Amino acid sequence: MKLLWSVFAFSLAQEYEDSSVESDYDDLGNKKKGNKNNYSNNSPYGGSNTYGSAYGDPHFMIKNEDQPPICFDFNPPSGATLNLLIDPVSALSVTAETGENEKGLNFMTKVHFMSPDGARLLFDVDGVHLDGLGEETASDPHPITGHQVYGDLIFAEKMSFDGNHDHTKIQVGEDGPEFIIKGNITKKNLSVVVSDSTGISPKCRGLIGQFMRPNSYRLRNFGVNEAGENTALVVSGGARVPAVEGPYHHADDCFVIAEDDILHVMANL
Repeated sequence: MKLLWSVFAFSLAQEYEDSSVESDYDDLGNKKKGNKNNYSNNSPYGGSNTYGSAYGDPHFMIKNEDQPPICFDFNPPSGATLNLLIDPVSALSVTAETGENEKGLNFMTKVHFMSPDGARLLFDVDGVHLDGLGEETASDPHPITGHQVYGDLIFAEKMSFDGNHDHTKIQVGEDGPEFIIKGNITKKNLSVVVSDSTGISPKCRGLIGQFMRPNSYRLRNFGVNEAGENTALVVSGGARVPAVEGPYHHADDCFVIAEDDILHVMANL
């Protein structure tokens, strides 16, 4: 069994022109030898995966295959339902509900997880709630790892030192994809991590799912802007949008796409 606990318009009329300052990247999007950060190992939510990994809360980071990670914001109105990952081949489904916190910011407040066999997990800031399999209940926690089995799902819930829900790790089947649902009691929000995309089909769709496809995006035309920042052109489907490298919430280095531009990318994937 694979262990769960070893552990996202076409707004450019022209492509970037070459800069007189040398970029840190070669034409394939790899860091040149001697420059910091090897992106194949630098994702804060890395791990073995088939196509890539992703994080969203709704600040999204996507790491696909051998490409540098891309980051973007997606801010739907309060009360919206987000299709994060829908796999029509396996019937795996991950959706989220948004709500407004006391600061007036919208976050994911509930995450609905449905497995191919119909096991459903509902996550909120209090933890995980089981449903979907009638009177069937989860197995007792494993004495060493703490994992439990519910239908075709293997999950382990971790509580913080004060007894609140910290995160839950989920694996679909013995060799399927792996996810982490993290809770933040202070902000009263949840985040979703795809830590291993093994078994997710190329037909997957959704806010995160569409980036789990092979070659869902490539970075090209690396350069440096007047501020000395690394720049690139993100090519995804029929869209080409600019991105600037820099720190971004949960990532030390990421190519950040403007929120308006990411809408064009999603429309063209």
